[in-house]
Amino acid sequence: MIKVLVNGYKGKMGALATEYLRELSDITVCGTSTSSDDLAEKIQEHTPDVVLELTTASVAFDNAMLIMSGGARPVIGSSGLRDDDISRLKALAKARGVSGAYIPNFSIGAVLMQRLSEAANKYMKNVDIIEWHNKSKIDFPSGTAVHSASKLLSEGAFGHSSATIVNNIPIHSVRLFGVVARQDIIFSEPHEQLTISHISLDRACFMEGVALSIRSVVDSSEFSVGLDSFMTI
Repeated sequence: MIKVLVNGYKGKMGALATEYLRELSDITVCGTSTSSDDLAEKIQEHTPDVVLELTTASVAFDNAMLIMSGGARPVIGSSGLRDDDISRLKALAKARGVSGAYIPNFSIGAVLMQRLSEAANKYMKNVDIIEWHNKSKIDFPSGTAVHSASKLLSEGAFGHSSATIVNNIPIHSVRLFGVVARQDIIFSEPHEQLTISHISLDRACFMEGVALSIRSVVDSSEFSVGLDSFMTI
């Protein structure tokens, strides 16, 4: 039985994940916490194998460092971590002898979108990414979009003044009411275009990936980035 502490359990994602995990036979929710709690005390009290970190981007890095320092494994679902944050988390995981994971998107479909895009990218080299999220998402571009851009190659970003350029790929961020998440990866050539899209209709689409990440991180010996780290496609 894998013991999980859900940090951020009162948020939309945290509440759904807590309810979902409580129905599984091989995972038990040993405790919950919010940003107003002392996370170190909660870890000491409940001794979790994994802490599912679902608070906000502004505290995700510090919480992950604290989780590993406490001997538990973080599974971070909050986006917004930078490359140097991830490097420091990997270094601490190695030093402490614990595993962990940063999962910008828990959706299985989002991973499939990424893999299909990598296949297309072998033949089409002009790439743009458009990502939509709800108005409540403060950070941009999304962690999913940044992760996608890091896996692709582009011949150049062509003067997109409003875009964020990541790995030479323009990322256009849109924040709207009534949206969960959507991402389009657009390949354009002089005589044709290809768009590979993923749309999250409901946060329930993330739950299978949450469980997969928790199970996989327990069996891992390193800090992983992306749900694709735990999938064989």
